[in-house]
Amino acid sequence: MRQQTAIEFLSTYSFAIFALSLVLITAVTISLSIGSVAPVYSACNIQPLITCQQSLLTYNSVGSYFTYLLIFRNNLGFYLSFPQNAINLTMSGLASGANVLNPGSCSPSLAPQGSQVICIVKVNGKSQVKQGVNTYTQFHVYYSLCTSSNTLTCTSTSNSYAVTGYSFQTLSPPYSNLYNITITSANGLVVINGESYLSNAVVYLAGGSGIPYTMYAQPNAGYRFTSWSSSGGASLSTTSQANTVLTLTNNGNVVASFCQLPC
Repeated sequence: MRQQTAIEFLSTYSFAIFALSLVLITAVTISLSIGSVAPVYSACNIQPLITCQQSLLTYNSVGSYFTYLLIFRNNLGFYLSFPQNAINLTMSGLASGANVLNPGSCSPSLAPQGSQVICIVKVNGKSQVKQGVNTYTQFHVYYSLCTSSNTLTCTSTSNSYAVTGYSFQTLSPPYSNLYNITITSANGLVVINGESYLSNAVVYLAGGSGIPYTMYAQPNAGYRFTSWSSSGGASLSTTSQANTVLTLTNNGNVVASFCQLPC
């Protein structure tokens, strides 16, 4: 196993950028939670071409276990193959015995370029902090680079990597779930929290705790945005503006409509 060095310069400064984001998010969290229910936040960092999109940490008091969920996007330009224990997680100060490396799995086991990857880790232990508290975790993700969907192209140990990531998230109740949203956006793109998606994309996002997602409709050349519509568990703050806020209570659908100029 060796560390990836292709983007060594950017990776050197990625943790500093992430640490700065934690300070900013903490300030916003404090200011917004006064006199109201504390909202759910998450921020995570892996490396520039493995784009960390979201982390979610829930605690089940009945079973006395945590569930850590990590969502990232493969922008490395290769297929990524993940071993059985593709992620190890350290949760400092959250539960006795949870400070050791806790293994988990990532799916799909063979992720195409541009696809989302979902990693899940279950950690047993009685929580030492209350729900709503912002928490910090460190994780390691292991993968191999593949030149095609044929796994024989990615079995060489010289193509195996380990990368360290960090996340900052609110400890959430167990009813915070992972949902999927299907995007329809003929003649344009939909941008969710800075990530662009083509029409017919299925995007996985955490929901159930009032987690807001900024969403923007970007028309193709020669087209103009007209309206949003949603169904299922997807709700939008506005349907008439290109910028809107998405929340999820279940799987849902979002449609961005565009008209051809002049219109």
